[in-house]
Amino acid sequence: MQTFELETFLNNVLAPYRLIAEEKGAKLDLILDSASYIMLKSDPSKIKMLIGSVVESAIINSTAKNISFSARQLLRTEKEILLEFVLEDDGCLSKSPKKISYYRTLIKTQSTIEELDGKSELIISPDCGTTLKFIIKCELKESSKNLHDKQPVSFLKNKTVLIVEDNEINQQMLCDILLKEEINYEVACNGKEAIELLERCNHYDLILMDLHMPYMDGFQTANYIRRKLSSTVPVIAMSAEDGSLVYQMCLETGIDQFIKKPFAPKDLFKQMAILLGPIYHPSKKIGNTKLKIA
Repeated sequence: MQTFELETFLNNVLAPYRLIAEEKGAKLDLILDSASYIMLKSDPSKIKMLIGSVVESAIINSTAKNISFSARQLLRTEKEILLEFVLEDDGCLSKSPKKISYYRTLIKTQSTIEELDGKSELIISPDCGTTLKFIIKCELKESSKNLHDKQPVSFLKNKTVLIVEDNEINQQMLCDILLKEEINYEVACNGKEAIELLERCNHYDLILMDLHMPYMDGFQTANYIRRKLSSTVPVIAMSAEDGSLVYQMCLETGIDQFIKKPFAPKDLFKQMAILLGPIYHPSKKIGNTKLKIA
């Protein structure tokens, strides 16, 4: 396990493949959102091998003229981050043996993705174009380059937050924290009340939501907000429980961030700033997390 900066790492990994693409008359772009400016702890050699093999195969075995590789965060806690990597190209797969070689490369990547505690989805268009998405989990380290580290509260003044919490003591604590920093808020005592407020007037910049509530828990509420209301308002889940199962359920129901109770105000503000700062782009859940060919 090594610590490395994601943006620098990806640029270094893709540098030689940009040259290969140029020789074939193609263009390889790197796209980063707020997954940039962070330090990770993972196995860089495995990630490098994974990215290199799929990018090289797309360049060599297809007729693509435009290839993009993007990275963005799906879910971020205080210690871990789920990253989504997407490789897209506009090329058509050549007939055998290159087509077979391309498939073999993609299949081989599955073992590496699983070793990185990840999942993937492959979509091959019947006409032209291929999209490979994969998610991996890494430990998260602080970075001095993170734009939100120094004064995260400056991003949040005058924002409006919907607090969804059934415990009155926790409600008051959150209200006091937000009020002190001039952050507006409204309170819903459970998921059902939250949905009623959102249906009447969806003017919230962010939702702070407890996961364990009567009537509708946080997972059910987030799922309703995403699927039924088609709302993209950022959601931070709060719970005394954590672990891979909780993170996976957060991801599947459209929750953006997770913070473990009890937490310090500065940690909450940092999570909020990640979602509301100017470099953030709302994430969306990938469809099927199994390898498939369409």
